[in-house]
Amino acid sequence: MSGERLHVAMCVDEGYALPLAVSLASLDGASVGTDVTVHIVHPGFSHTARERIASGLSNLRVSWIAIEGDEVAGASYSWFLSRGSLFRLLLGELLPPDVERVLYLDADILVSAPPAALIAQDLQGRTLGAVRDANTPWAASMMGSPWRRWGIDPASPYFNSGVLLIDLRRWREHEVGKRSIDLLRDFTPRWGDQDALNAVLEGDWVELHRRWNLQTPVLTGDSPDWALWRAEVESAVAAPGVVHFTGLDKPWNHGTEHPMASQWLQWLDRTAWAGWRADAPQEGRLEAIGRRAVRWYRARRDRRVSHNSVVLDLDAAAS
Repeated sequence: MSGERLHVAMCVDEGYALPLAVSLASLDGASVGTDVTVHIVHPGFSHTARERIASGLSNLRVSWIAIEGDEVAGASYSWFLSRGSLFRLLLGELLPPDVERVLYLDADILVSAPPAALIAQDLQGRTLGAVRDANTPWAASMMGSPWRRWGIDPASPYFNSGVLLIDLRRWREHEVGKRSIDLLRDFTPRWGDQDALNAVLEGDWVELHRRWNLQTPVLTGDSPDWALWRAEVESAVAAPGVVHFTGLDKPWNHGTEHPMASQWLQWLDRTAWAGWRADAPQEGRLEAIGRRAVRWYRARRDRRVSHNSVVLDLDAAAS
């Protein structure tokens, strides 16, 4: 794909301006010498906000696509996400018709490898390339999809929707977005559009190497991937392509214990938010109980992980 313009898409709402800026900074740093356009779908960032988010970018062209969101009215989404998570279902209609392949990225990621290497992956005639979900590798995994309701094979591989390599020609032809929205208007699954996409694209996606969507449970040792695909996991941790901050422990939260938080903060300090750090929240009684529960869980996890013979050199992985 040398010399071709590459297309990346991201979909956010107003509350994700800072994480979006950090993700873009890391993508910019990984895109030296590459012609990349980033299409950002949003519900109406101000001109000032757009300038602040994109300030300092030198290798990316940014195309802002403002939408009202009426197209996803009535569609359900995950309790911990916002309506902005549904906007990716509209990429077939929102992106220019001559864009036939796009890399979709969530805004809670760091890009550590040139995006051209990911965008050039062979999709083998299928609509999508993705990485299995680190907690739910199959449709019928614990906390998995509504496979019975939607007639999915319980043994079907189940992907995480935070990093998607999309053949837009096939996506449009098979009306993937519309069919997913229709499912979400009829039912509220646990993981929102991720569940819907897995239902619509069952058997029509290619599994990518885990380095292209290195999720938090893999980094913390809490994913079954370590038992099932250990060699690939070790390879992904040693040389991540995209780090994905899944779960509730985000690197911009006060008191985060995410193993890649320091790398995220390094990229933060290359944005217009340089020097920003989260303030300690004012906790009520319920919040304090919740925080103690999280500390208890982490202590149990850390005791378990300490017996793992694999040492994760995260600083080296982020370089």
